[in-house]
Amino acid sequence: MSRPSAGPGIDFLLAAMPWETILMPSIRLGLLKAVCDAAGLKCEVRHFTLAAMEHFIGTSCVPGIPADEAIRIEDYDIVAQETRSGLGDWIFSVPPLRDPPPPDEDPFLARMRTSEDPAWRGRVDLALRMRARVPAFLDATASEVLAYRPRVLGLSLNFGQTAASLALLRLVKARNPSIRVVLGGAACDGPMGIALARAFPEVDALVRGEAEHVLPELVRDLIRGDLIGPREGRNHPVDGLPVVEASARLSAGELDALPVPDFSDYFEHLTKTSFRERIADQVALPVEASRGCWWGQKHHCTFCGLNGDSIAYRCKSAPRVLDEFVALARRYRVLRFQVVDNIIANEHLRELLPRLRAQGADFSMFWETKSNLTRRQVRDLRDAGVRMIQPGIESLSSPILALMRKGVTALQNVRLLKWCAAYGVMPAWNFLYGFPGEPEAEYARMAAFIPSLGHLPPPSGLRPLCVDRFSPYFDDPDRYGIDIQEPEIDYRTILPVDAATATGMAYQFAYRHRDGRDTGSYVEPLRFALDAWLSEWHPARTLTYRRGPGFLSIVDRRPGAAGSISDFGPLEAAIYLACEDGANAATIERWFTGQGLAVNVGWIQGFLDELARQKLVFVEGGKALALALPASPDNSAPDSEGA
Repeated sequence: MSRPSAGPGIDFLLAAMPWETILMPSIRLGLLKAVCDAAGLKCEVRHFTLAAMEHFIGTSCVPGIPADEAIRIEDYDIVAQETRSGLGDWIFSVPPLRDPPPPDEDPFLARMRTSEDPAWRGRVDLALRMRARVPAFLDATASEVLAYRPRVLGLSLNFGQTAASLALLRLVKARNPSIRVVLGGAACDGPMGIALARAFPEVDALVRGEAEHVLPELVRDLIRGDLIGPREGRNHPVDGLPVVEASARLSAGELDALPVPDFSDYFEHLTKTSFRERIADQVALPVEASRGCWWGQKHHCTFCGLNGDSIAYRCKSAPRVLDEFVALARRYRVLRFQVVDNIIANEHLRELLPRLRAQGADFSMFWETKSNLTRRQVRDLRDAGVRMIQPGIESLSSPILALMRKGVTALQNVRLLKWCAAYGVMPAWNFLYGFPGEPEAEYARMAAFIPSLGHLPPPSGLRPLCVDRFSPYFDDPDRYGIDIQEPEIDYRTILPVDAATATGMAYQFAYRHRDGRDTGSYVEPLRFALDAWLSEWHPARTLTYRRGPGFLSIVDRRPGAAGSISDFGPLEAAIYLACEDGANAATIERWFTGQGLAVNVGWIQGFLDELARQKLVFVEGGKALALALPASPDNSAPDSEGA
């Protein structure tokens, strides 16, 4: 582990503990460092995530540790990807937080061992091996913090970082009580922050909300030893605790005025690790183009707990975001980006994507979107360098999507999967079930048509609904006919806290349907269908069409189709192409009339029914969506607006 050079000390050390990814610097730390630098504070950043990986690898190669017990980068990723499971927090649940019980008496491990998920059961040994290496890592990390001689230590608490950060906090305070400590991040929002501040009096200040305008002055107050009273833009105390509330959200103009994040510390530390060459081509730069959710601001999805009180949508201007992409790429020589927004702005679809494309750079980007994207928008995303999106599909049932308040239909979701496959944009999505009032029969209906989608990107899995804090389900369970039960993570098995504090710290909760429904029984047909989709999917198993002079040829290589070919004449070909984005018989008949052709609407409907029997179209609400992908998507017809 590296050590800072000797010197007079610094004002502020910002640190991120595991379990954030090691493949990307922290957007929060990079932005806050730039803000504090601009405010004249002497500030440093430390990504102890990298140090933790180096420590795990190093202690896996010492004499006496068998090779099959070595801890790999992939093992770190497993824990980092499950930030809300409690696993990462449990691994750091060691002194000075608490003396853990023996493994055979540990309730958290008992829950893992009895899980219905075999992967979860198989991680018990990994968790124990990682935990055995944690005390030495914490000791070295505390020593490094003290070597910086910071007046204030800032710790970022995203989900999964709580136990590691609190353990470091206690070690640092025990060795130098004069260092003031401030916490902030998603795990500090709302009542979660109150519970943390009450349970851990070592915390000198805890920030809730958007910290950019309040943090520099708060650090100065802590350095001076002033009472942390109310100031412009912030409220304090909250519930008599050292909780500082940012009283105003940044406007779109203020987002534009923020400095470009400073990630130099991450790359400086990365170059000193033994695993740099193994991950160099996977490292991504985070970019923030907007905050909040423009859809949730209008129609809050019933299960979504993101944003807390900051759901109001604000986005940076397209020129400002472009400047940030270019500046970061030039400075760090990295072309892979992860946009951290909850949803892409419509303005950015229109104005930013063409600017990114015009750069002529080989950017590779991830972006979260809504699933009602048009074919043109998917193509524009691809042309701008977007290689993966998270569109929030969650279901292929329109009635269930309506219960979620998603504002999309199943046809739109299937259509997005189709155009993503055609243009080479990978959608990251999963299936959710267990929504209050969902029609049970929808699951058998979805299971029946899933085989026709075998050429499209499958979901990562089928997961039961969890009730998140700040979601409409959590805020008004009576309206939705559910009872909120115990937290999904019982922090009493991880931290020295009582039941009330454990509940206050929790973000996700178990629930019970008041109508007594057994969701596990009626979801099974869909589970089997999705398992087959996931196991059989392969890029070579396609369903494509080619256009010839006066005919259309469809080649079906979906699982079980064995490369069957369908040839359509001029009328049939025109009907199929009219269904590219979804159409009904009446719409198609009007199109033929506009071309001076009289085609009976009943004949058209009969042909659409035959296409449905051959699983060449997806049918919903009287509309048929062609499932075959164009062999040359860039030469296909333009969007069918209003389809």
